[in-house]
Amino acid sequence: MWNSNLSWVVLTALWAVAGLAAILPALMSPMMFDAPGSTANPVTIALAISVALLPLVCLVAAGLPWLLRHWPLAKWIFLLPGLHIAVILALFVVLSLVYDGRFSGTRAPIETIGSSAYDSSIRRNAGHPKMLKVIRDLTWRDGFFSLKTFAAAMLALYIAFRLNLLAPSWSVTTVYVVSQPLAGMVLAKSAYRVLGTVIGAMMSLVFVALFSNAPELFCLALALWIGTGTFVSIYLGDVPMAYAGMLAGYSAAIIGLPAALAPDNAFDLAVGRCLEIMLGIACGALVHHVVFPRRAGEVLDGLLDAALPVSPEPRRPRAKPPARGATASRES
Repeated sequence: MWNSNLSWVVLTALWAVAGLAAILPALMSPMMFDAPGSTANPVTIALAISVALLPLVCLVAAGLPWLLRHWPLAKWIFLLPGLHIAVILALFVVLSLVYDGRFSGTRAPIETIGSSAYDSSIRRNAGHPKMLKVIRDLTWRDGFFSLKTFAAAMLALYIAFRLNLLAPSWSVTTVYVVSQPLAGMVLAKSAYRVLGTVIGAMMSLVFVALFSNAPELFCLALALWIGTGTFVSIYLGDVPMAYAGMLAGYSAAIIGLPAALAPDNAFDLAVGRCLEIMLGIACGALVHHVVFPRRAGEVLDGLLDAALPVSPEPRRPRAKPPARGATASRES
């Protein structure tokens, strides 16, 4: 169980930072009433009032317990901002589901949901959140892809902890970066990510070895290298190799900047970062290729079947039976 003094300090700091961060949304909350009819929408009114009061609630929760100095009562006061944020999220969900994410009082009829008129209204209001449409378009493949990616990320995190790598979070991030719905896309993106990371790590070591005592020259060389990688990526365009150029550029910055501050550990940082990224790539590619992989050919066949109507087989004309007279003459 937490010590009460430590709990007070942590929760006070949390709600103080949250209160300061909520000042800007609170100042912008009156803009919700710019939409026509928004003043007649009770959800919009409640949402604007809740967002406007959020900084006050957070700051009161951060300071009032220190004035009362009564832990049983302070626990309930510290819960108030969390409940307030939950109310704001619930109002956002209601606004998205009932009013199609619009602050105005226009409510989409239930019977029109899924119709062509409703879909065209969604396209006209493309700037507003469309939670209902997103939920309606989800399929079991999307959920299964999410589960596979999460399993690959947890596998990479477990192996990284077992190997005692420097930053296991990079393995998890890499899994989510390289994951694609199609198995072939995962492998292509993974191969060029490995190539770009290795090139970037090597260049970062070169820059640290040459310019570790001259920060200006180091930053200049690093900027020129990033510019070169960006130029190669833009020049190649949609070619998969362009991904390697982009990775070689910013991998040198990610590895080189911390390594320049500690040149003695530069090699360990470069090797550790490469291992973390390669581990994430290997786990992502393994899971997406072994656990019910989805091939591009299967998707293409499904799209062609849906786009091209199946034409029925042409009907063959039925032969007319010969006349009786002709049959009799043939038999004779």
